[in-house]
Amino acid sequence: MRSRVLAVLICIAAQAAPALADPPSIGNFYPGTASCGDWVADRQNQRDSQDRAFLLGYVTSAENWYSNILGKSVTVTTDEAGVFGWIDNYCHDNPTDTLTTAAAAFVRQSGAMVVDH
Repeated sequence: MRSRVLAVLICIAAQAAPALADPPSIGNFYPGTASCGDWVADRQNQRDSQDRAFLLGYVTSAENWYSNILGKSVTVTTDEAGVFGWIDNYCHDNPTDTLTTAAAAFVRQSGAMVVDH
């Protein structure tokens, strides 16, 4: 009986070993992994709704983090159109960057305008 339990435990451990060897990946998901070139093409073809939602979510998340953690704001001087216009210009100049990189650049640039609440 003991040897059967041991055999089962060894089988379970062997199956779990690959999962334990590879740490979980926390990173970018589509559309954040799309290129700025994709953004430009999607905007021209009016297929950018997912991209826009991703960017607004990214900026909103950054805004909440800055506001709740630092007591500051990163988007006080712009609106959605301002975000998209800034991303349009960035992506035109950096077509191989990802949307995540573009969004992070926007937040960094906006950080220059961080103000206390």
